[in-house]
Amino acid sequence: MVLPSPTAVTFYRVGTSTYQKLDQLHRPVSSAGIWRIMPKRHIKRPLGMGFGYSRFAAPSEEFKVLYATPNFETALRESLIRDRYDQKKQRRIAEHTLRNHASAVIVTIEEILLLDLTDGGAHKVGVPSDIRHAKDYQKSQAFALEVYQQMPEVDGFLYRSRLDDQPCISVFDRAVTTKLHSPHQLSLASNPLTRPALKKMNIRTFKWRGKA
Repeated sequence: MVLPSPTAVTFYRVGTSTYQKLDQLHRPVSSAGIWRIMPKRHIKRPLGMGFGYSRFAAPSEEFKVLYATPNFETALRESLIRDRYDQKKQRRIAEHTLRNHASAVIVTIEEILLLDLTDGGAHKVGVPSDIRHAKDYQKSQAFALEVYQQMPEVDGFLYRSRLDDQPCISVFDRAVTTKLHSPHQLSLASNPLTRPALKKMNIRTFKWRGKA
């Protein structure tokens, strides 16, 4: 299987930013291949979504969101790694964890419109930095709900990962079902990008024998 390049994503900036005009943070996005990582049990539903606690999730289950990124290493960080190795000497992940997770390539079948919270645009219009970077998601979830309800033309957010500062997207359910498609899915254990990415993060794999 030949996977599309994870860097084949084009972002287009529209306009300049002034406070109280969030529409000037609009950025149309088209993608030839971005990454999502999920439990392998969902591999037949690569665009599936659920309610949960995440940066732009609905505070009271008003909507669902899908997260993805053009950078495969970032996808690993955001989905599996997170803060699990903070202040730890041993950085390793079990082989069965890789077998139990899958990667999906996602493409746009119709252009999506995202609010661009990167490159200083959000700061210029007064969006608090907590919305983009804080570990506490209360403010970002409230912000997402307001955008979802008040800006029906917006499909989600373009933002930077707090883990490695790479671009990520969060897409509202109303756009996922009509504008996104996943042509390829593959187990993380079989994906040729997985082990080089883990090595780059100084994480080794091990075979599970009852204890980590």
